[in-house]
Amino acid sequence: MLLLFKSSHGSRRIYISNAQTAWDHLKSIFQDNKNSRAVNLEHQFSRTQQSNFPNVSAYCQSLKMIANQLANVGSRVTNQRLVLQLVADLSEGYDGVATIIQHSDSVPSFYQARSMLILE
Repeated sequence: MLLLFKSSHGSRRIYISNAQTAWDHLKSIFQDNKNSRAVNLEHQFSRTQQSNFPNVSAYCQSLKMIANQLANVGSRVTNQRLVLQLVADLSEGYDGVATIIQHSDSVPSFYQARSMLILE
């Protein structure tokens, strides 16, 4: 069996004897990219700002999507970190809700915080 890999570095041909060997090879490629993918996603997560989105709902959706992608590469984002990142880069129109969330005794769930922002 012949596998052909294409990347930005060019094409590579690998001869594989069976499906299990092919699967193991693909798995190792994914594992090799896992850490670099996590670093890239962490960067995106910490740099996401509400001002770059048409509305707060799209901003929330983007943060949640990045958090899910981080979990997929073994870098789980806690609810507390997700909510704190959510309120860290809000525009001035959401200062009141951000203050309520930041000063509450316990951090609300992501979905509760999102609802608070959407209803603002």
